[in-house]
Amino acid sequence: MDLGRLSTDALASFAVFADHLNFTRAAEELHISQPALHVKVRKLADTLGRPPCSSAGVSRRRSPRPRPRGCTRCCPG
Repeated sequence: MDLGRLSTDALASFAVFADHLNFTRAAEELHISQPALHVKVRKLADTLGRPPCSSAGVSRRRSPRPRPRGCTRCCPG
């Protein structure tokens, strides 16, 4: 994973998407098109090597992520 390729724009866009778990509403808040947001999230997933969310039908939820070893305060999970 090349973290140097992560852009703050992609991370900020994903943060808005994560709040809504809906591409259309998140894109509206960001004032960009839904396809443009989808591309940003897809590129972020490719960079991280895993999907940032999982979908089952029309519902979405953030993917569970492993908690770093010894981390209890800053990483809920």
